[in-house]
Amino acid sequence: EVEEDVASEKATESSADFVPSSGKGRDPPFGTIMAANRAEIAVRIMRAATEMNMKSVGIYDHEDRYSQHRWGADAAYELTREPSATPISSYLDIEQIVKIAKEGGVEAIHPGYGFLSESPEFAQACEDAGIVFVG
Repeated sequence: EVEEDVASEKATESSADFVPSSGKGRDPPFGTIMAANRAEIAVRIMRAATEMNMKSVGIYDHEDRYSQHRWGADAAYELTREPSATPISSYLDIEQIVKIAKEGGVEAIHPGYGFLSESPEFAQACEDAGIVFVG
């Protein structure tokens, strides 16, 4: 019983000093984070970034140009692809995504789930570029 109380007290202490979007409390872990995904997954990443006082960067394919994840980001970049490629293929273009991240001053990339979230090549490309892979 005592151990549970101590653990609960520590959890409360560590979360009590973080106040979302107020500028007070803990410093954000990153200044800018990219949501390397689309639709609701990207929107959730961006919402969390806002709550943690981080800027968010979104990526989108031409077909997603009117999607909420484009407009909900602090900055958004259109992905390019070969005309014969599918719209989804642009979200799998590791080289292009990392290049956009570097040019946009992104410190961390959150892949969401699916797409690149389980790609060791993507995680390595992020590390090689000096970008934190959050996943």
